[in-house]
Amino acid sequence: MSERIAELEAENALLKQRVIGLSKAEKVLRETEARYALAMQGANEGLWDWDPVSKELYLSARLLRTIGMGKDTFKTTSNEWLSWVHEEDREHYQQVLCHHLKGETEYFRCEYRVQNSSGGYVWVLAHGMALRNDQNIAYRMVGSIGDITEQKEYQDKLLHQATYDHLTGLPNRALALDRLSVAISRSRRNKTSVGLLFVDLDNFKKINDTLGHEVGDLHLKEISNRLGYCFREEDTIARLGGDEFLVILPDLDSPKQVEEVCERILATAMQPVTINGYEFSTSASIGVTIYPDDGYEPSGLLRNADAAMYQAKAQGKDTFCFFTPEMDQETVRKFTMESYLRQALSKDQLSLHYQSIVSASSGDVVGAEALLRWHCPEYGQVPPDQFIPLAEESGLIVTIGDWVLETACLQAAEWMATACVPFKIAVNVSYPQFRDGHIVSTVEKVLKKSGLPAQCLELELTERLLMEDERGCAEALKKLSAMGVQLSIDDFGTGFSALNYLQRFPVNTLKIDRSFVAELDCSKESPALISAIIQMAHALGIEVVGEGVETRQQVNFLTLQTCDYLQGYHFARPVPADQFQLQFSESCYLGAYI
Repeated sequence: MSERIAELEAENALLKQRVIGLSKAEKVLRETEARYALAMQGANEGLWDWDPVSKELYLSARLLRTIGMGKDTFKTTSNEWLSWVHEEDREHYQQVLCHHLKGETEYFRCEYRVQNSSGGYVWVLAHGMALRNDQNIAYRMVGSIGDITEQKEYQDKLLHQATYDHLTGLPNRALALDRLSVAISRSRRNKTSVGLLFVDLDNFKKINDTLGHEVGDLHLKEISNRLGYCFREEDTIARLGGDEFLVILPDLDSPKQVEEVCERILATAMQPVTINGYEFSTSASIGVTIYPDDGYEPSGLLRNADAAMYQAKAQGKDTFCFFTPEMDQETVRKFTMESYLRQALSKDQLSLHYQSIVSASSGDVVGAEALLRWHCPEYGQVPPDQFIPLAEESGLIVTIGDWVLETACLQAAEWMATACVPFKIAVNVSYPQFRDGHIVSTVEKVLKKSGLPAQCLELELTERLLMEDERGCAEALKKLSAMGVQLSIDDFGTGFSALNYLQRFPVNTLKIDRSFVAELDCSKESPALISAIIQMAHALGIEVVGEGVETRQQVNFLTLQTCDYLQGYHFARPVPADQFQLQFSESCYLGAYI
């Protein structure tokens, strides 16, 4: 009996120790919870306490205020709480919770939206941790919730700025390429096609340069809005930058669908737009490539569409072209040639050839046209009609044009000094050289450096150049004319032939295009047209040069029509400076060509 009493006393003592231990643990837990609650108050977060077995959920007053419910405390169930979670977030919320209850994650962390008392939603960030028994089964879960709505809105704003064009509100290049990847993946599974359209507005730069960038931006916004009506809901139109757009057409069954979209785009782009009292319209050039016919990767398809777009421009603009492998080869060739052209000047691969300009009345050489030549070690002698457009597109024409102008003027001044006779040098200039008054300052520097009289320099312009930027050109041409520089319109009759420009611009000379001269012997229209051009020019006090003269019959006709100057193979081919000097010397001392 005494032994049993001793055992009971021992067990009682052990039980007291366990009770004391549990009391201490409970006290520590309450103190910890109090500190945690205090910390959460400082962090502006609310507390929650959940029983996974009974599903009872306790929400603190701060948590309720966080989600917009005006209650002190609230006891509910996890099922009711789930009904408050946004339907798009419920599956994710349940997955994260399930992983934690199974012990697969150390902590519970989830961002989701919860409905508030007004029916709207707030973004919350929930943290928590499960308490587990000896069998690692969760019997309690506690945590906190904080309002992150402002943070999410800021993140969304940053994401929108990173993926959408700020001017038009359209997806930008990054988002477009991402959507293209998604469209390709879906089409691969569904065994359908994806159409990719590279859209470029024709002559948009003219709007910026003549009416200003503000009008240009408004025009882009209007065009973007209009183009949006050309597509299906599942299609994407994005702005790549400038006046370039990208269109993604997923799940296509036939190329005919692409053609119909292209026709709608072309028709929409041509519709007149009125901005700030100006009414104008622009056409579009569209390059088309198809997945999987033309490629499998977004970057390659984009490159193909770009190449097809340039082909559309080459065909006269306001049209669309489907990509062919030959275009890709041409794109690679142009890229390679451009890289070589960038080095051509520094590697002394560029040179000038000079072709005589002859007086029709006396036969004397009175000047020459400086013609640019490029001998590329990789491609050999590259024709000017290949590398000059490339130089204009890449912007290299400004640097190259400055070199041509200076070299030609220095050479002309040297010939004048040697021969002691007047001599005129004609130099071709292009549109990029007129930007920001560049041509005026360059001519001033070159004339000063070379010592060539201003009236001995003739700048050859194209009719298209005058049409592209009437205002900008007019101001520069007036300044050049005031300096004494002579101005001529090259290839007259092949461009817009807007005769009123001859009155508005200070033009000194017209150069009749060689195509009209070549047809003198086989066309009834060419003689009449040439005669009319000469009479009109003379009536306006403008001199005329006949280009491409190759036969005695052409010389006789142009002379009879009182054409002022002649130029062509009948007199001399373009030759390097040393050979031209011999020709010029012979003309000065031995007599005329005619």
